[in-house]
Amino acid sequence: MSTENLEVVRQAIDAYNRRDFEAGMAFYSADYVFDATHRGFGVFEGRALARRVAEAWVRAFDEFEIDLREVSDLGNGVIFTVHEAFFQAPTHTSRTGRPLSSCSRTAR
Repeated sequence: MSTENLEVVRQAIDAYNRRDFEAGMAFYSADYVFDATHRGFGVFEGRALARRVAEAWVRAFDEFEIDLREVSDLGNGVIFTVHEAFFQAPTHTSRTGRPLSSCSRTAR
């Protein structure tokens, strides 16, 4: 795999973890497709729409972190799998401090 492609993926994920959506989406092509049908949200086509969806999703949580799990270089692009951990503080103090939920997803 090209170290350049791996570095691009890492930079995008680091940007999301900083909640810097402009930097995070800068690496995506204009015709990027985000398929969230497995979550019941549908398919979002285009970088601008995908950015709005990503911003709304991440901003809905007090804490949000993406952990890169796997990257494959396809020659003309990459496919990667991440684990997302997110936490929304309840109206009362949580004793465990554990994430509300987490999931893994694959993006192309």
